[in-house]
Formats: sequence, structure tokens, C-alpha cells
Amino acid sequence: MKLWLSAIFILASSVSMLIGPHWINPFHMSTIESNILTELRMPRVLFSAIIGAMLGLSGSVYQLTLKNPLADSFTTGAASSSALGAVLAIALGVPVQFISVFAFATGITGLLMVYRMSLTAGRINPITMILAGVVMNIIASAIISFSKYYFEDSLNSIVYWLMGGFSWSVGKE
Repeated sequence: MKLWLSAIFILASSVSMLIGPHWINPFHMSTIESNILTELRMPRVLFSAIIGAMLGLSGSVYQLTLKNPLADSFTTGAASSSALGAVLAIALGVPVQFISVFAFATGITGLLMVYRMSLTAGRINPITMILAGVVMNIIASAIISFSKYYFEDSLNSIVYWLMGGFSWSVGKE
């Protein structure tokens, strides 16, 4: 089964590097097509695969730590607080290279707040942590929704980032 999944992953990754606005024939590539493949498409596909693997690993860590099969970064508030930092960074015109730094900082801050809320007598109750994370998720989502309304001029970039865009053009309109 693992062999089949590995083969499907390699095949899907290879095909996704060839598909785009311009189909690349791997047997007859010009130098421009070769550059597009090696400098644009291949790094994006590999980067996306690494990020997907990291998200899967973080989900398993959440589930093992909280002893709940439904636990993930959304139920602990980390994802929504990270998204909040990115949205505010985009809306305030922070340079593109620092949007991820803002997202990471607010994600860690949100997770630490959830941790502090769920800490009772030096122990963490997993149920309390999940409930505090859901509250953090609701608050961050509300602020994100308000930000999308208030910073309407940055709406396209915000939505693109929230949908998982892998481009450096975020924030440039």
C-alpha cells in the first residue's frame, strides 16, 4: 500500500509540474520551458508537498497531545490566530517577506494564550484547551471578517493568502 501511495504521489507531483498556463512537454523542452519548470513550478510543487507533510505531522501531534482525534490547529486557535496576523500584515502594507513572520508570531501568541487559559493548578486539561482554542478561533475569525470589510482595498490579497496561495505577489496590487 505504501508503495502505491508513493508512486501516486510521485506521478501527481510530476504531472502537476507540467500543467499550467502553458503545458510543458518533458520530451521537447525549450530553454524557457526548462527554466519555468526548474525555477518556478518545481520549487512550488516541492514546497507545497513539504508544507502538506508538516501540516499532517502537526495534526497528529495535536491529536496525540490532546488525546482527541478531532483536535487540530483550528480547535486550538493556532491557525486562526496565525491567519489574523497575516491578514493584519497584508492590510497594513507590511512587505511580503514579513507576512509569514507576522503569521508565526500571532500564531504562537494565540497558542500561548490558549495554553494559559487552559492551565489550572499547573496542569492542562485537554478539554479546557480545546474549548479555549475554539473561543480563540471565533474571536480571531471575527476580527478577520471585520478586517476584510474595513480594509477592502486589500481584500484580494487577503483572500488569496487565506486560501493558501504560494505566490510572492501577495500584497502587491
